[in-house]
Amino acid sequence: MSTAVKARSILQETFPLHAGRNVTTALSEAYDALKRLERGLSRKTLEERGKRWSERRVKALWKGEARRIDYHEITDLEAVRAIQAKAEYRRLIADLRRVQAFVPADYQAEVGRSEAV
Repeated sequence: MSTAVKARSILQETFPLHAGRNVTTALSEAYDALKRLERGLSRKTLEERGKRWSERRVKALWKGEARRIDYHEITDLEAVRAIQAKAEYRRLIADLRRVQAFVPADYQAEVGRSEAV
């Protein structure tokens, strides 16, 4: 898999399109996440990289139009994917806890006994 294809797939898997997220929104969320990550880097690291994230660069990666992908771009994309996955996990756990609050205690105990078998 080429780095351009890898970058595109990471972006599109991390910020998938759905009813509440069109391409423009996904690109904006991706750019915001990458800039947040970039703001956490040291000045030395930023100077070594040279270029910084731009909306235009994110769009080029999304569309697969970028001719060359730098190593730090892939590592940033993977870091953002991990951050987003952790946030999604926390949201899912919170949703499960809210749903569990509606399940009667006697049913929860029954489910717990059947899972132990």
